[in-house]
Amino acid sequence: MWDLFGGHLLPGESPATALRRELAEELGIEAEVGAAAMVVAGPDPGRHGPATFHVFRIDRWQGEPALRGDEHVQLGWFNRDQAPRWNWPTPPSLA
Repeated sequence: MWDLFGGHLLPGESPATALRRELAEELGIEAEVGAAAMVVAGPDPGRHGPATFHVFRIDRWQGEPALRGDEHVQLGWFNRDQAPRWNWPTPPSLA
């Protein structure tokens, strides 16, 4: 199973602020969160409950990404040509 880095919003937190916080917690990086690319409904609400994924473009960060904690077991980089295997739409800003 694969997963995207990110997480839940804290009360009063914007999606961009939540992503910045989650990337610091999960990867140990300080990211410059760019423009929102798209919003996608969770893939299986009947199984996992309702969810909305906010996807942002990140072009710059400080620090070397590394797994922190025990939430994930592997870190990988994928180009946009591999994204269709995940059955997610291509964000308009990346097309």
